[in-house]
Amino acid sequence: MVLIDLFTVFFRIGLVSFGGGYSMIPVIDNAIAQRGWLSAQEFYNLIALSEVTPGSISINAATFVGYRVAGFFGGLVATLGLVFPSLLVVLVAAILLLKYGNSRSVQSAFLWVKPAVAGLVIVAGEYVARTCLIDESALHPLHLRGLLDYRGWVIFAVTAYCVRKRKVPALPMIGVSCLMGILLFR
Repeated sequence: MVLIDLFTVFFRIGLVSFGGGYSMIPVIDNAIAQRGWLSAQEFYNLIALSEVTPGSISINAATFVGYRVAGFFGGLVATLGLVFPSLLVVLVAAILLLKYGNSRSVQSAFLWVKPAVAGLVIVAGEYVARTCLIDESALHPLHLRGLLDYRGWVIFAVTAYCVRKRKVPALPMIGVSCLMGILLFR
């Protein structure tokens, strides 16, 4: 029964999520939270782990959650559930695009999907930033002093500067960020 639940949940996530892994983060988190499959901290760790391993966040999340819930076959079933809608949609879209790709309606539809995807990515970015940069244990009114964890902001600022201004590739910056985390959070 749990394998069917994993497949169904990740099939639905794959069916309604557009724009790739980052836009899927809130959808995946909501599905996982409703079922209690991971704690909030485990989900944050999953996002971090997905950044330093090959593959998209969504595939890594499905595999990780499935494995955590039901072992090897859980990981396999959750991953297949996530991928299957994309496979079907891309096959149908390829057939339709070959036939109707030059139509003005089709071109217009693709044009207006982009802002929606940008919105989803911004929401995912806000979610990740909130979980990494704000100490949620400090949200109690008596603990406002600790609301922002400066160490997270230091890592954020250094990483953003190096990637955006200095054009340092993401992979070395992930390694540098890990080292900064070890030094700052000891």
